Amino acid sequence: MKNRLNNFKVEYRIHCLIWISLIIGNGYCQSIPKPISLAGNWECGLDSLSVGADKVSFNYTVQLPGTLDMASIGKKIDFNPVMEHQTFAGLHRKVNYVGKAWYRKTINIPSELKGKKAFLNLERVIWRSTVYVDGKEIGTQSSLSVPHLYDISNSIESGDYELLICIDNSKQFNTGGSTYKSDWNGLLGDMSILFTDKTLISGVKINADADTKTVKAKVSGQFPTTADYKLKFKIFDKKSWKEVAENEYNIDDKKEYSLKIDSIIKQWDEFNPNLYMLETILLKNEKPVQYFSQDFGFRKIKKQDKVLLINGKKVFLRGTLSVKFLPPTDYTITSKAEWIRLFKIGKSFGLNHYRFHTNCPPKAAFDAADELGIYLQVEVANWSLNFGKDSTVVRFVREEANRIIAQNGNHPSFCLFSLGNELEGDYKLLNQIVSELKANDNRFLYTTSSFSFQKGHGENPEKEDDFFITQKTAKGWVRGQSIFNTEYPRFDKDYENSVSYVKVPFISHEIGQHAAYPDLTEIDKYTGVLSPVNLQAIKLDVDKKGLTNVVADYVDASGKLQVLLYKEEIERALKTNDMSGFQLLALCDWPANTAFIGMLNVFYQPKTYTDSTVFRHFCSELVPLAWFSKAVYTNNQSFEAEVGVTNYFQPLKNQELTCTLKDKNNSILHEKTLTVNEITDGKTAKYGKIQFDLSQIKTAQQLQFSITLEGTKYTNSWTVWVYPEKVTVNEEQVLFTESFEEAEKALNEGKNVLLSPPMNKIKGFAGKFLPVFWSPTHFNDWKQRSEVGTMGLLINPENLAFSYFPTETHSNWQWWDICKNSKTINIESLKVQPLVTVIDNYFKNRRLTNLFEAKVGKGKLIFSSINLKSNLEKRIEARQLRHSLIEYMKSDQFEPKITLEIKNLRQNIEMK
Repeated sequence: MKNRLNNFKVEYRIHCLIWISLIIGNGYCQSIPKPISLAGNWECGLDSLSVGADKVSFNYTVQLPGTLDMASIGKKIDFNPVMEHQTFAGLHRKVNYVGKAWYRKTINIPSELKGKKAFLNLERVIWRSTVYVDGKEIGTQSSLSVPHLYDISNSIESGDYELLICIDNSKQFNTGGSTYKSDWNGLLGDMSILFTDKTLISGVKINADADTKTVKAKVSGQFPTTADYKLKFKIFDKKSWKEVAENEYNIDDKKEYSLKIDSIIKQWDEFNPNLYMLETILLKNEKPVQYFSQDFGFRKIKKQDKVLLINGKKVFLRGTLSVKFLPPTDYTITSKAEWIRLFKIGKSFGLNHYRFHTNCPPKAAFDAADELGIYLQVEVANWSLNFGKDSTVVRFVREEANRIIAQNGNHPSFCLFSLGNELEGDYKLLNQIVSELKANDNRFLYTTSSFSFQKGHGENPEKEDDFFITQKTAKGWVRGQSIFNTEYPRFDKDYENSVSYVKVPFISHEIGQHAAYPDLTEIDKYTGVLSPVNLQAIKLDVDKKGLTNVVADYVDASGKLQVLLYKEEIERALKTNDMSGFQLLALCDWPANTAFIGMLNVFYQPKTYTDSTVFRHFCSELVPLAWFSKAVYTNNQSFEAEVGVTNYFQPLKNQELTCTLKDKNNSILHEKTLTVNEITDGKTAKYGKIQFDLSQIKTAQQLQFSITLEGTKYTNSWTVWVYPEKVTVNEEQVLFTESFEEAEKALNEGKNVLLSPPMNKIKGFAGKFLPVFWSPTHFNDWKQRSEVGTMGLLINPENLAFSYFPTETHSNWQWWDICKNSKTINIESLKVQPLVTVIDNYFKNRRLTNLFEAKVGKGKLIFSSINLKSNLEKRIEARQLRHSLIEYMKSDQFEPKITLEIKNLRQNIEMK
């Protein structure tokens, strides 16, 4: 039996409202012929006016599976790479075609297949397909989520036939949003004619229960229930191919059967993705008529109050959104090998969960996730903002949901199901549909919508929600978005208060979205159907403005700020025991809206400023954590932190947590080891406190605090800063002033001046610590956002102006108060060299700063649009920066290279 199983070559599945899966192998079931592949060249005609196949000219030849734009068929799109809103809507197809396209091919049916059932299988279509055989219409189907299946048994016998397929990729139902508005036209994945005997098993729904060691199989199909027909079931462990159960039954009307396994059950989860195969054999007079095989796993997902359990063990979902298409092809991926590659990359970044935003992936994705242990959330292609008003949309969503479940329900990776993204409309109806789905199939957990902006919804779970996805509950935010820009940085925060009242498992919606500056070298990677007009426009703009040589620095500095923010985002989620997970938006950049928000680019390649090893330090099944109140200290204080671990891996006994404080030379200043008797799994817990005296630190220093679980790969670290308790904030050699008039007088006298006017006396816009959210050109107020949106700081840490203010090249937490108490000024009209560059967003690309130096009159100037005067006893970062600047200005090294007229300074900066 093992040898025969190893000879399995192809797995096919067919569906109408149910699905069919046939395993074909050499010599394994000779009564079922191999399928006829339809891959190859097809004649093609375009029919944008819907005139019909008889009036269309078939003047193209296309390779299927494939798409029209892969064959460069359609309207050529010429977008000028100009800095306009439309350009930034996203990537653009080089050619595009929306409407009906006819595909024609002559097929041959061998005589030995006469009398067999025949099904045309079209794996992935957008939106609608209509099939004809020798001019006879077979039918029409509209599904974005499952294969289109046509029974063509009555239309073919043997010989040659003309197969004609019309694909209409225009939007068939107003499901809202940008969901499949104008995507590719073509056919992807498996295209074949499948054959079977007229007696037919058409589906087996598998319910596997590890507790009772039972597998329930509900068989559907068109076969007799007479005494000469029976069903035999066999279960195999796919790792060893050992048969673990076998039963034979007479066929009854219910066609529901139970199999008992006597051996040890191997359950399926992220750590042990154990798979089994159920083989269902239809017997006639004890002889096999049909074999039907389906993989499954012993995976039970359930909610217990607000806890999410898989196989009785609490789980925390570390997720990302999966885009429907990736360059360069920009079409649905139907290759299992490619999905394995993508999921392995996700796992290398510590993820265990993928949410398919308004889509259901092909079988290849489920198969890959089954093998690798990835928890999937699947959604109907539904982004409606008035759900319930259009009955055709309601019918489509209801039917599509049932099709998705029937097609993919046996996959253990299929864990969560949603009716769509950010839905608005009739929530009574949405709850009703969820109730119907739950009553029909309890193998998954359901939610009505992945968040909603509708008033009265979105901030609280719906009646039928098994789990709840939101950005903000009725008690507050559950992602860092605005919190990080309004609250002084502290690292002992979580979202417990916001989610404490929620009584179902809770997952935060689309966290992150912190944009970084785009890497313009990616332009050359667009060798397929997409044109990176947005990137080309940015490149032309920066070239024109003379910024080409700093783009790489912009990418690095803004990217490191991005990683910093993702770290705090994720750690706050991990510290919240009442949460069941988060979903990033996303691990990769998002092609739509020109949103560079990922650790990976749109090609799923890592960026230069981080890697999976760094990311796993704070995103993993086990993460050491620290709770401390701030990042900046004076040397008369102590660094105090509570130390703990989030553990969704396994219980660990007799562990040591080593806590270390090191300086920039990696020298250990303090070290303490906490002995922990047991680190329990399924929660985040604190295991002790550390207190490190800082009095021996006499100069301003940047330090690293780290926690390592000894003997393991698990480690995590944080940057902290220590400044002297007392520093000089002024000296006679340097004039510190808020007055333009006083500065002008002193400069004309040849003095060194640190000019830091009040904010209301400076032209510019309020300084920000956070970078652009999502994209500078996406939202309704995109014009305002692009005017004030920036992307962090670029600093030269070797500049002597920062000798007493340790810094890196990018924004870090010690710059938070400084940025928040500053104005960002435009220096395009001033020829000065910034000490600090404020990185502008990639739509504007202005030269911005909040700190620069210049020779002015007979003197030398540092201009600061940072508040370096107010409340310095509490704003120790600003005090230390002011001290560092003054010490630099007192030195012989203070020799600005650029000369600036005081008149120009005041004209361009002073607010009258």
